[in-house]
Amino acid sequence: MALTIRQINATKPGTKIITLSDGMGLELRISTNGSRGWRLRYTRPNGKRNMISLGQYPEVSLAEAREKRTDMRRLISQGIDPVEQKQSDRQQQQSAAQNTFEVLAMVLSSRRCALNSIWRISGQKPLFLIMPSVAFSSDALPTEICSLMPFLLFINK
Repeated sequence: MALTIRQINATKPGTKIITLSDGMGLELRISTNGSRGWRLRYTRPNGKRNMISLGQYPEVSLAEAREKRTDMRRLISQGIDPVEQKQSDRQQQQSAAQNTFEVLAMVLSSRRCALNSIWRISGQKPLFLIMPSVAFSSDALPTEICSLMPFLLFINK
């Protein structure tokens, strides 16, 4: 039987962890301190069982938890482990934050690259001060980026 909001609100924490099942691996775990967390039990593509957290109730509603369950099950049917997907997404976001002109300019500046003297002599604003979070491709070779830096860093302002 499907879980309802009335059942969720009526269930009070006890001396043990209470698990309310919604079906297809989705469950709400109510701990002894009263916190309520959505969990999804699933089988990885390699055959091992796993569990992933979908958030806390009421921040994540019953309808949102069901949507997340559907999304996760769609990934699993494609042979993708949701936990590994989440980790790779997080790594991509971190690498995108590290591959900005600001970070590159600071690295080059700390290495006393020839750009230091160009910045001092030209009197122009470096681009990384104007657009610090603009990311560049991580596929680009460092030598290619370094050769383009004098053209990319300075604009007349």
